[in-house]
Amino acid sequence: ARDHVDASAVLKNPTAQSMALTLGYHYAFADFNANQDYLREHFKVLFAPKQRTALKYLLKGRADVALASEIFLHAEYLRDSDLEQKLLISDQADQFYELPILVRKGGPIDVVTFNQLLDGLAACDCLAPFFASYGLEKLHTYKVK
Repeated sequence: ARDHVDASAVLKNPTAQSMALTLGYHYAFADFNANQDYLREHFKVLFAPKQRTALKYLLKGRADVALASEIFLHAEYLRDSDLEQKLLISDQADQFYELPILVRKGGPIDVVTFNQLLDGLAACDCLAPFFASYGLEKLHTYKVK
């Protein structure tokens, strides 16, 4: 089982640790300001072009903390079965967000039809096996509206 840590110390004083951050991402601890100059001025940061690079910085000791999405971590666990044992995972998240589904006006499917398809998949519990096949069964939270 992976170890969890209380991240309250990091969140209360994020300037005390060096952090590997993914370029272009917006973080709640920094008031969603993704400006590199701002982040360098207020925090000890090491920028990575992608989450995998930020994780490598952490694993190689170049950073004390790395911020990554749960979906990324679950995909990495599938790639490297030993990875989960190498990490301490915070009990707190930097942020939570929802990703709405967008459809193109005049496209091959309209919003109502697309929502009906998703609702049908959710109702028959067909989405859960799909997400489970990627190790994401705990992360999918499709909401029927």
